[in-house]
Amino acid sequence: MDKLQSVHVTGSLAQAADKTTASGITSVKVDISFDRKGNCSGTIQAEGLGSVTVIRSPELLHIKGDADFWRNIARQRHATPKQENVLVGTFAARWMKMPRSNPQSAQMAAVCDQMDAVTGIGASAVEVRKDGISLIDGKTAVAVSAKTDEGTEETYWIATQGTPYFLKALSSGGKDGEVAYSAFDTPVDTAPPAGADVLDLSKAGAGEGA
Repeated sequence: MDKLQSVHVTGSLAQAADKTTASGITSVKVDISFDRKGNCSGTIQAEGLGSVTVIRSPELLHIKGDADFWRNIARQRHATPKQENVLVGTFAARWMKMPRSNPQSAQMAAVCDQMDAVTGIGASAVEVRKDGISLIDGKTAVAVSAKTDEGTEETYWIATQGTPYFLKALSSGGKDGEVAYSAFDTPVDTAPPAGADVLDLSKAGAGEGA
């Protein structure tokens, strides 16, 4: 997977109750395509933090968050209840764009930079064993079970025909999740949202140096 240039990922990951992250996230659902250049397009939904759809091209970031997403942003900035309501009322469920060169762009679309983490799946696996052959979305795959050096139980389904890409991964034991991989080396569609009312943040006082 280390030579893979782009991929589409769908699935979910849940942290055990006693291993919640510092941000309080206990589960995340993703449906996103990204590549090694940091381009991406898709949706991320985090428990307690809302849902956000991002499209990041070489030049622009487009982003649309729901009310919970913007409410969380407001609280991170210690906004007053009135300021929070204004932020949610202004931005929720509305597309916005800013130059990718804007420092805020990297913060708001950090998920787009996770290609290495995705393609590095199985890197910490130990005690590996084969568990038979299965069909994943009509493709023949060999199932491989393993434990990680962190104690997580994982199973990977690896394509047996063509390039041996990971087609699916399942984990349990602290980080429970199931993720499917597809559209290998397919260019990421970063076309801007068609026909949408887009707020240009660079013209609304949130441009370079904001």
